[in-house]
This record gives sequence, structure tokens and C-alpha cells, in this order.
Amino acid sequence: NVGDAIRTLREDYPLLFVKDLNYGIYREDLVFKDPSLTFQGLKNYKLIFWSLRFHGRLFLKAAHVQVLRIWQPEDRVI
Repeated sequence: NVGDAIRTLREDYPLLFVKDLNYGIYREDLVFKDPSLTFQGLKNYKLIFWSLRFHGRLFLKAAHVQVLRIWQPEDRVI
């Protein structure tokens, strides 16, 4: 359900430097696309967030995320 996925993202992302995400909304074959990077698979997606938490604790005094907007631009994409 897209509504559940968006709600979970809104709840999880602000805390991504504090705790791990709820990965129950993701499929094993997910694809993360950024203008410069693409990661495939849930294992790699989990590694991205582990790395963010690790480096955030190592290099930043206080890190936080503010979610301004989450939308569904097309089917199967959030």
C-alpha cells in the first residue's frame, strides 16, 4: 500500500541517524536512484543507511533529517 509506505518513510527518515529503518515496506529487488548513483537490492539499501549512521556518528556532532515532501511521481516509484 502506497499510503503505508509513505507514512513509514515519514516516520523513519527523521530518525535515520538514530535507529535503523523499518525495511518491511521494501522489496528485495528495490532500486535506489540518485542523480549520480544507483544501488540495487535490499542488502545494498540497508548498507547505505548503515553507512550514513556510522559516518554520522563518527564525523558529525549532531545530525538530523527533516522530511519536507514525499510523493509518488509514477506507479512503483516513491
